Amino acid sequence: MNVQDWQQQCPGCAGTLSNLPLPHHVTSVLSDGRISQQPIKKAACETCGLVVHRTRLSNEDVRRFYDGAYDLGLSNNRETDLRNNAYARFIIELLGRGRPTSVLEIGCGSGNTLMALAQEWPDCKFRGLEAAQQLVQHQIGNRQIEVQHGFAEDLKIPMEPFDLVFSINVIEHSVDAREFLRSAAAQVAGDGQVIVICPRSEPPNLELLFQDHIYSFPRQAFQRIADGAGLSLERAGDCPAMIGDFQYFVLKLDSNAQASAPEARKTASDPLSLQRLGALTAYLEAWSRLEDSLNMRTDVTGSVRIFGAGEMAALIRGYAPAFWQRVSELVVDEVVGARDLGKPVRKLLDVSPDIDDALVVATHPRSQFSVAERLNREGYRTICFADLISR
Repeated sequence: MNVQDWQQQCPGCAGTLSNLPLPHHVTSVLSDGRISQQPIKKAACETCGLVVHRTRLSNEDVRRFYDGAYDLGLSNNRETDLRNNAYARFIIELLGRGRPTSVLEIGCGSGNTLMALAQEWPDCKFRGLEAAQQLVQHQIGNRQIEVQHGFAEDLKIPMEPFDLVFSINVIEHSVDAREFLRSAAAQVAGDGQVIVICPRSEPPNLELLFQDHIYSFPRQAFQRIADGAGLSLERAGDCPAMIGDFQYFVLKLDSNAQASAPEARKTASDPLSLQRLGALTAYLEAWSRLEDSLNMRTDVTGSVRIFGAGEMAALIRGYAPAFWQRVSELVVDEVVGARDLGKPVRKLLDVSPDIDDALVVATHPRSQFSVAERLNREGYRTICFADLISR
């Protein structure tokens, strides 16, 4: 097994951890697109399916991810506005007829989701907590919203607990998921709710490739961790398709539960979790072959262009570095919101189609073929790889 520092025991259920194959590069990718100088190495539990880093990270390791260079959420464009508004509408939908008077968002980014909620709940008081100082400084002024810098584990117990505590795509970044949920539980009123939105883990998808995604949660694993944090799971499910490959959990305080860590015990491997382990292995092995596949599909020699300057392009830069060296420029529909990935970025309207040059479609696998059809009609010779990596 060779799993370090967890003593080969899953932090969620104390089951057996098994190492996963991951791209064999000395560097990896952070969720904001930066290159990390540490290789990515993860393991999965044979009992509950939880995925974690093989080596347990310290608080200092995790907090270093969100230093002054972290910029995910700083650039706004139409796509991010639509997504933030969709998150706000979905949270309102999850609450049903409930109308909170006080709300805390843990990991509020630049505050856009809170701003959208404030428009719907004008009499509500909002507080946001954000780990990246530069995002806190970027806040848009709104007297309804108070934002502070910090991590969930640093929160003090409030004099007046919140009716709603929620987080969006944050818990997977925490050094200790159980402590994260304990902190959330300490902030919520007795009849309040905790809503957690995080990446789906089934089927395996892009979220596994990020160095700062410390956890990947199957629902049974999340429930065990929530139980140990003194929270009961009321509802869980997949988020709407517009939001993407994400899942939600609605939780309440459990007065009968005792917040505790998992007991060290011998646990039998779950057949479903072993099946999941096989799917994880196949997915990550496909990523390890991506560079060779891209080189073959683009005739190996010569420069290529990439359509897209977002998450997928950043992952190609990190996990197909030799192919990335062949990329001459990134082509996009809108330059606003394009990530700085060290390559020139040009607007599609300013590029002349050349049937002899390959244009690799580096959008989410779900949209690659439809994007390629549009570009083919405009005279480009497109290359897709969604048949190799489907999500």
